[in-house]
Amino acid sequence: MGNGRMQRRVTVIDDSPELLALFGDLLRHRGVEITLFEASATLLEIEESAPDLLVIDLRLGSESLAGMEIIRLVRAHREMKEVPIIVCSAALDELARLNGSLSQIPDLFVLPKPFSLDELEACVTDALGEQFAAATG
Repeated sequence: MGNGRMQRRVTVIDDSPELLALFGDLLRHRGVEITLFEASATLLEIEESAPDLLVIDLRLGSESLAGMEIIRLVRAHREMKEVPIIVCSAALDELARLNGSLSQIPDLFVLPKPFSLDELEACVTDALGEQFAAATG
């Protein structure tokens, strides 16, 4: 991009329009460029959004890739293998069952639904670290 401040890019994939709107409102307010996909993103679309952070619902609509499959594809992709990922899910039983495999994925954060705006912001800050804090300060 240009020589100005570096704007962070976050891509969110979720089948809830309300949650997408929440992420969009919060992150745009914090100066983040956001791309929202309503449960039907392809790996190419995710790559083209050039995310600094990916937020994925674990359970997505049946016509798209499941959240874990997207995570596996992203981690295997040369350009995106180090992009931090937040897994956002209300399926606490599934999160618990997957805990072992999730903990093996580098730079993966878990945000159980429901969550507060403070929890969302803290999770995004943890995932993006100082870069996010600098971009919003």
